[in-house]
Amino acid sequence: MITDADVTKLKKAFATKEELNSKFDALDNKINKVDKKIDDKIDSLSEVMTKEFQTVIEMIGDMIARFDRQDEQIKEQSSTLDDHERRLDKVEDKVFTA
Repeated sequence: MITDADVTKLKKAFATKEELNSKFDALDNKINKVDKKIDDKIDSLSEVMTKEFQTVIEMIGDMIARFDRQDEQIKEQSSTLDDHERRLDKVEDKVFTA
């Protein structure tokens, strides 16, 4: 039969249910704290990334607007060059046919 002395020895050798529950509760609390820290970091990084993406999108929009203005200038210059080319052709025709 098991005596009180045996039970005492077993308690020293093995953890009791209460001790295990206490350890599990402590680990659970630590895990919850780490989980909260991770969530906070993710939220912080998410805000930063959102701001950075908005900045990049605005920069792209600005560049597109600049390219559109340059495209208009190129079209205007192209039509001017076409006009000059036509005039030069007329001058060549008059000079070399005379």
